[in-house]
Amino acid sequence: MPDKDEWTPERIKLLRKSLGMSQADFGQEIWDASPATAQKNVSRLETGEVSTSAAVRRALQRMDKALRESTLPPFELRLKMEEREDAEVEGAPLLRYMLTLEGSEYDE
Repeated sequence: MPDKDEWTPERIKLLRKSLGMSQADFGQEIWDASPATAQKNVSRLETGEVSTSAAVRRALQRMDKALRESTLPPFELRLKMEEREDAEVEGAPLLRYMLTLEGSEYDE
């Protein structure tokens, strides 16, 4: 495991993916730049073409800390079957499968 202050290309990419962000969105959290420029900068960091500056390391540390201290509520992924009255396959009702997220943050 790398030192917590060492920002390797692999660790940067892992952080971005753990946050569920595109390169452009991730880059815009670091720099005040257009989406295209932000994406290019992140790509260069993730391939090792450039190394991190002190300002970039601080931004990465801030995002890493926020991810580790996240208090997002847990959610449950459930498969729900519904019987549809309006469709039949050879005399049997057609079942429709739906994935739903349940939890206080996801209920509508």
